Amino acid sequence: MTTLIALGQIAVSILNSHSMSLELDEQLAGAIALQNDMLPSEARIAQIQAHCPLDLSSYCNQRDGIGGDIWGIEVTGPQRVMIYIADFTGHGVAAALNAARFHSFVHMIWQRTGRPEPLLRKLNQRLCEVLPTGQFATMFCATIDFVMETMEYASAGAPPQLYRASSQHPFEVISQSSLPLGILRDFPYESKAIPFHAGGALILYTDGLVETPKPPKSILTADRLREFLDKADQNKDADQLCQSLVGRLFAEPKTKAFDDVTLVIAKHTGSVRESIIDYEV
Repeated sequence: MTTLIALGQIAVSILNSHSMSLELDEQLAGAIALQNDMLPSEARIAQIQAHCPLDLSSYCNQRDGIGGDIWGIEVTGPQRVMIYIADFTGHGVAAALNAARFHSFVHMIWQRTGRPEPLLRKLNQRLCEVLPTGQFATMFCATIDFVMETMEYASAGAPPQLYRASSQHPFEVISQSSLPLGILRDFPYESKAIPFHAGGALILYTDGLVETPKPPKSILTADRLREFLDKADQNKDADQLCQSLVGRLFAEPKTKAFDDVTLVIAKHTGSVRESIIDYEV
């Protein structure tokens, strides 16, 4: 017991030292920068948007600076993109490490699949091998084909997402009953294909968006999101819509997020472009 107390006193002394505090701040800043680098860069998004009729915007706020939320976009064919969002259990360093591992897995797997169902299945197998018991990730993945005007999606325990088929349709909630990744190695994930025409939109988010503040006091729910989006100005671009939603969530200065919050908005802007991006790079 004496040794334990002494170790505790030493730990407190170290953490209170100014030099150690500066070093920890520098390490945290570096970790935040590395995690931000895992997200799609503005240059990459601009490149994709230059070749596809896609308007894309996002908001990502890790509660502790680093965390378990991650999203990405990959070009899987001429005029076809895959968008995904994932959320690991926990917060801080442990969740961030899992997100980094997940990011590397996605980049190893997506080129061999290009479709949501096999991607989730292979990611699940990988994560079941490396995650400790009790740790897992929710994920939603969608492939948008602008030529066929379809969207194929699959969910791994993700919260209900929102979608509209075109500018003439209202938003609707889409969800699938499924297990998160990393729990059951051979879980049979399934994909579903739905129409995605000009003016269509996909709203992806992690549960922090609908659990701020904690339920039952949450400002937004899936249904409130749907109502908000249906009332929003149809002429708003993805960035304006994203800012409006985040502004609604944090309209009150005292509103505090108890979880990481990530939001991704993808809109179909119209006709297919003649030029196509090199999707093999």
